[in-house]
Formats: sequence, C-alpha cells, structure tokens
Amino acid sequence: MKRKPYTVQEKEELLKSTAIEKVANSSATYSKEFKLFAVGEYMTGKTPMQIFIEAGINVNILGKEQPHKCLMRWRKIHDIYGPNGLLQENRGLCSSGRSSKKILTTEEKLAKLERENEILKEQVHFLKKLRGWE
Repeated sequence: MKRKPYTVQEKEELLKSTAIEKVANSSATYSKEFKLFAVGEYMTGKTPMQIFIEAGINVNILGKEQPHKCLMRWRKIHDIYGPNGLLQENRGLCSSGRSSKKILTTEEKLAKLERENEILKEQVHFLKKLRGWE
C-alpha cells in the first residue's frame, strides 16, 4: 500500500532534521551519515523508534513502522557490504541496492573486451555468409 503524499507542512517538518536530506511526495531520503549512525546505535541496543526520535525525526509523519523498516534494510546492507555499503549511492542499481556488475581489474576488462571482439567478428562473418558477400 502506497503512503499518502506528504503535505507541505509535513515536508517542512521532516526537513528540520539533519538526518533527512530531502523529502519527495511520499518518501524521505536519509543522509548517509545518519544511516551509518543509526545502524551503530541499533547494534548497541537502541530501538529504531528511539534512534529516529533522538535524530529529531517526527515518526508520526513517517509512520510508526518506517523506522523499523529502514533499520532492517540498512542493517542488511551493512551486514553484507560493511559500512561502505551505506555510504555508496544506491539509485539505479539492482534490487538488492548494489550493482550487479563486478568491479573488474584491467586484465579482466581487457579479456572481456577481447571476447566481445571475437563474438562481434563471428557475427559479422555470419552475416556476410548469410548475404552472400563472401
């Protein structure tokens, strides 16, 4: 179920907290530093609600379940990718929030390009045969 859009007053109230970078119609974007801080506080035993309230975020506007959902998502990212996982830009990446592409070394990139080049040569050769150009 999609949340109802925030009113102008609700957006202004949410933006008062330094933990929130921006507010869209029905979602908030949290600062990377806050995400890292929140996961650390959660690991020390604080509840998600306590963490959000202490950060000056009005949980009545966000919804009572939102702090818990955010912390579970951030903790999962932290567990898999470490602290740097929370500091990376996530937009435009696969559903897990991380790039599906492996970071390749120069040698791996060169080998991949050579394979692609061979495939393209084979495709050109096939098309030439198909059209009777050879």
